[in-house]
Amino acid sequence: MAEAEWSALEDVLHESLDGFVVLDRGVQLDGAPSLSGVRRADLAGVNRTGQLVLVHVLARRDELLEAAVDLLSTVRERAGVLARHLSDARIDLAREPLAALVVDGAEPAGVAALRALRARELRLFERVRVQSGRATSAWIVPVDLQAGSAKAAISPLLEWIERIDSAHRPLVDRALEGLSRLDPELSLEVVRDEGLGSFRQHELARLRWDGARVVLALPDARECVDLAQPADVERALDRVLRAHLAHLVTDEPLPGNEWSSRRDEPMEYTAAAEEVAAPVPAAFTPAPQLSADELAMLQA
Repeated sequence: MAEAEWSALEDVLHESLDGFVVLDRGVQLDGAPSLSGVRRADLAGVNRTGQLVLVHVLARRDELLEAAVDLLSTVRERAGVLARHLSDARIDLAREPLAALVVDGAEPAGVAALRALRARELRLFERVRVQSGRATSAWIVPVDLQAGSAKAAISPLLEWIERIDSAHRPLVDRALEGLSRLDPELSLEVVRDEGLGSFRQHELARLRWDGARVVLALPDARECVDLAQPADVERALDRVLRAHLAHLVTDEPLPGNEWSSRRDEPMEYTAAAEEVAAPVPAAFTPAPQLSADELAMLQA
């Protein structure tokens, strides 16, 4: 964009994003996984409430969804690093960062896909050009991603996630992300107001939020782990991974998994011991995540 367009964009963002001011331009994160090639932001700044704000201007409208996922991943996972890099005392990491995309003529399908993400920290702006016999002008306008018409397309799982309060949402997001990466065949759904992770009808984990705490239940052991901090999430995911590996190796349901056949019934939980894990054959040392290739080799 020409410098005049950058200035116009910054004015719009200042009005739309609570007094956004630019701290730096051309921010790029090397080495981070990316759907669109590289994680980057054309503008990085802060608003008057202390929120870190990243802005990316898209050259191609067909990359809208990939760019949104990358920018959301960046503000969720690398906010601390970016705040230290920008080194501005106004940035408050206790406040949820924002990710803003700017695109030429956003297509309805692309907007619908972003609405389906239900990402509270995502903002979209559209560049619109108006031509007439007298003049040509360019405008940057915000696009509403919270439109009520999108609710019909939201899955029960996303609706459940949306109900979780801001204090517990990061723990739930991390737990669901970790579960989804354990195996390409793992399914996530909501049953009796709990997040349920299953592999080939074998129930691996249940995620419960009761308004006061988040609990990850391990059906095989009939135990649960209280998720009060990120370290608890990693500990729980490690236990789920170990149970999943043991199931892959034996190819038999693990003891206690009759919950898989009674999935619509409530489950009773007991607190898990600090270092109790499902048995894993000595030949296998579980890694935090398994790729599709690694799983294919295991199952071969």
